Parts: sequence; C-alpha cells; structure tokens
Amino acid sequence: MRHNGAAHINRSDGSDYLLDLTATYNKSFNDHSLKGLVGYAFQIYNSEGLNGTSRDFITDAFLYHNMGAGAKDRQEVGSSASKRSIASYFGRVNYSYKDRYLVEATLRIDGSSNFTPENRWGYFPSASVGWLFSEESFMKNTSSWLSNGKLRASYGSTGNENVRYGLQNTYSIDWRNAIIGGGENKGAYVSAMGNKDLTWETTTEFNIGIDLGFFNRRIQLTAEYFNRQVKDLLQGSKPIPSYNEVGSIVANAGKLQSQGYEITLNTVNIVSKDLEWNSTLTLSHYSDKWKERPSYLTMKPYQTNSDPYNAWWAYEAVGIMQPGDAVPNAQKDLLPGMVILKDRNDDGVIDDEDKVYQGSGSPKLTFGLNNAIRYKNFDFSIYFYGEFGNKRGASYKENWTFMDTNQSVNVSVWANKSFSSTNLNGQHPTYLKQGTYGWGDFYTKNIYFVRCGSITLGYTIPVKKNILENVRVYANVNNPFVLTNWTGLDPETDNGSFPYPNIRSFGMGVNITF
Repeated sequence: MRHNGAAHINRSDGSDYLLDLTATYNKSFNDHSLKGLVGYAFQIYNSEGLNGTSRDFITDAFLYHNMGAGAKDRQEVGSSASKRSIASYFGRVNYSYKDRYLVEATLRIDGSSNFTPENRWGYFPSASVGWLFSEESFMKNTSSWLSNGKLRASYGSTGNENVRYGLQNTYSIDWRNAIIGGGENKGAYVSAMGNKDLTWETTTEFNIGIDLGFFNRRIQLTAEYFNRQVKDLLQGSKPIPSYNEVGSIVANAGKLQSQGYEITLNTVNIVSKDLEWNSTLTLSHYSDKWKERPSYLTMKPYQTNSDPYNAWWAYEAVGIMQPGDAVPNAQKDLLPGMVILKDRNDDGVIDDEDKVYQGSGSPKLTFGLNNAIRYKNFDFSIYFYGEFGNKRGASYKENWTFMDTNQSVNVSVWANKSFSSTNLNGQHPTYLKQGTYGWGDFYTKNIYFVRCGSITLGYTIPVKKNILENVRVYANVNNPFVLTNWTGLDPETDNGSFPYPNIRSFGMGVNITF
C-alpha cells in the first residue's frame, strides 16, 4: 500500500530508584568472632512510552520532526506506562570460632507490588556452615602437601516475583472497534486476565562443597553438588473456561527438581622469574525434572510424572523404505525413499503410543578450559569451552530438504545426498515428500562442540616509571574456530530454522597505566 511518505517516532523513558540502608555490627572476643548486618531496601521501577505515525507528506524534508504535516485524515498515536515496586527487610549473622568453624544465618522478607496484600510478603531464610579442617591439630602432618581444606554446606530459599501485571486485568484499545450509527467508536477489551491468588515462586536449595589446596596452593580444587526444588512456578498458560475473554491466565502451578555438580581445577604449572603458566579447568553437569506437574496439564501417553522439564519425544525411525519393500500397515501412504517409523505396539496406527523419549536439550557435560602464559614481557592466553551429550534433531540443512513442507524457499544442498531414482543408495530420505508422520528421530543424534572462545597475545613495553606505570599492546581474536559434529551453522545458537551464528571478531589495543 502506497502512503506517499510515512514518518514514525518512538520514545521510551525508564527510571529505577533504589534506597538501600544497612547497619553492621562486629565483635571479637578470645577465639570468637561475631558479625551482624540488618538492612532495608526499596526499589521502584517506572517506564513511559510514546509513539506516533503520520502519512501522506508533500515532502520528505521534515523526516519525523513535523508529524503534523501529514495529510492523512486519521494519524496514529499511542502511549504506555508501567510502575512496579519491591521492598525488602534482611538480616545476616556470621559466627566463627578459631577461624575454622563457620556459621552464617540469613533471613530475607521481600514484598512485591505484583501480589495482593494477602500474598505480598515472602519469607526466605537460609543457613550455611563451614569447617576449615586443614587448621585442625590432627592435620599438621599434612601441611607439607595440603595447603588448605574446607568443607561447607548450605540450605536456604529465595523468591521470584517477576510476573509483570499478572495480578490485575490488562485492557487494550486497538483496531477492534465497533461501527455504531455509521461511525467507528473506540472500545476496550480484556487482553489479559489477572489472578489475585498469585504468590511468590520459591526456590529451595541444598548445596555441599569442598575446597582443597595442594603444594602451597599450586593446585586448587573446588567441587560442589546442589539439589534444588522450585515450587509454585509462575506459569503463564493456565487454561480458563471459554466464556472468558481470554483463554489462559498466569498462575502458580507445578514443582521442579534440579540437581548438578561443578568441579573447578586451578593449577600453577610453571612459575619462575621469566616464565609463568596457569590453567583453569571447569566441568559441570545439570539436570532438571518435574517433581509435580501442573494439575491443568493433561499428560500424553508417552509422558511420566518425573520427565525432564524440556523433554521431547518423536517417532522411532527404522530406516528408509527401498523399492520392492512391503508398505507398512501403519503407513499406507509410504513410498520408496520415505522413512519407515516403528509401530511400537503393533496396532497398525502411528500415534502418541509410539513416540519415544529423545532428550531434554541439556548437555550431559559442559566444560571450560583457560590457559594463561607469560614469558618475560610477553603474555598469551587461550580459552576453550564446549558441551557434550546434547541430543538434538535436524539442523536447518536437513529441515530444508523436503519440498512438501518447505515451498517458500529452495531446498538445501543436502538434497543431493537424498534417495532418488538416480540415487537408490542415498543415505537420506527423498526430498519430494516426508509422508504423513514425517521422519521421526531419523536425524536425532548426540551433539558435541569444542569452541575456541578467544586467543590473546600481548606485550608489555618497558617504560620509565616516573611517567608511566605500564604500557601493554595486545591483539586478540574471538571465536576463531569450533570443532563439532553438528551439520548446521552453529551448534551453540542453532534453533533448527533460522540460526544466527556466533561471529568471529579481531581486535587490537593499548593499555596505558599512569
């Protein structure tokens, strides 16, 4: 549609006011040490927005600086505003005995304007203990090789109130207007219904860890395990009866359980006057599952009460149908080159009863490795990170192979590897048609990637200290390469359809310290 010139302007303003008051108390006597802190915090968020559109200009010279110059009978204007506040009372007590027995207790009382006065305040206590066992008398014989040893544990809860305006009804005014008496009349409608029963989403976590140092801290090891439960999850899709103006509301529903571990190893490999080499290796694993599904969700036949939160299922692919093969009873429309799916219960129908668990989209192992080397005035660092054991389906190359579901774009070059009349040994399904039930888990596999995150090379220039303290020049490259078995553009960012890969960047700079 031709508008003979159009101008648009949008403006948004936001403010965040924070008041934070604290008082502390410290007292030491004999082998005891006591620290206390109490405080109050208040935070308020305000935002306002204004937008306008004008059309039919006689010239483009005004740009958007003279919106009134548009000749259209009805110009477009809109505005918005929001306000939210949070208040917190908190206190913390730390106690230590001989600097080796450590206890901490914390209490937070948080209030949010997102909830009604009856549900506004949440109480979140926590406690932790620590034992510096390397300082015990019976550990003195280990001091030659054990630099430090600490065992710690904690248990506590935190709250989440981020539901925007889930408490009250939201009304909208837009193009849904009524024609009354031959003219258009503005009207308002409920675009989101509030829920006055909303309350805090609460996360409770148990954590245990150990810190070890060896050989004058040349080797330092930290290992942690956590077990976390989240209850009263703030969900945005609880169905409500169809006579309401909207189909769902925000509600507290369900409970999740998560657990995982993290291991960090720091080593000083070489240390001398001219040469230093330090390394840091981090390994972690994380998994979550439903502890209690929302009552309004109807489970599919393939689901259980303890499935991973982001679990997904698909039909089991048996292979590619070859010329002369008998047509499966459950797939009467199958042609050579299409994927045969397994009828797991042999009922002659492919349905939910035949789907199998594929994964949760979470890796089995995540790692990071950093090495920092200094030789005289030169410094060099290289950082790697990656994931292993992440189940994933088809990449965009494989998704865009099939013409029957992808008619808006050309098929990918993957089609050259597909089964066809001239390629009966093709290792991939025909690109002409998927069939009624698709290809199932034909392309599902375990994905891994090892990415070089950054490489930096620097040189510190000797200078006279009476003018400059330090001058360092450096060059770096981010994301120089990645090793992976993923067939898409980027194993870290791909969503299967329109991924935007991590970019590679180069930089040079100078750091000057006076």
